Amino acid sequence: MLAADESQAIRGYAVDACDFAVKPLDYEGFKSKLAHALWRCNNTLDDVISVRTADGTVKMRVPSVCYVEVIRHELIFHTTRGTVLSRGTMKSVEQTLKGFGFARANHCYLVNLKWVDKIIKDIVQVRGVALKISRGKKAELENAFARFVEAQSAI
Repeated sequence: MLAADESQAIRGYAVDACDFAVKPLDYEGFKSKLAHALWRCNNTLDDVISVRTADGTVKMRVPSVCYVEVIRHELIFHTTRGTVLSRGTMKSVEQTLKGFGFARANHCYLVNLKWVDKIIKDIVQVRGVALKISRGKKAELENAFARFVEAQSAI
């Protein structure tokens, strides 16, 4: 016969639990468990997109995309592993990446806020690359970046 704790642990595996909280739970313990759960949610296979290239289709992890650039209907995915070229529109990519922490810098650039180093005047620096921010997108980008940084610091 299993003890109550062992029984709960076995049920936890059945539902893919990422951790257990034992009462009373202090703030630091809760914060740590929540951070782990959020990390796990952010690192699932749901963060994978497929990108059509001239040679076929490439599977790409969303967190590895630093920014997307468009030049005459050619999309350039700048990733942590290099670039991937595809045909399409920025609007369709923006829709695909909606909810993953991306924001428009201008009509040519969609940046992953995770990789933004800083925003100074009309420049957003993404992994050391300076990208121009349009006047119309500046406030929106700054607000999105501030919310992103605030959310990350809460973890």
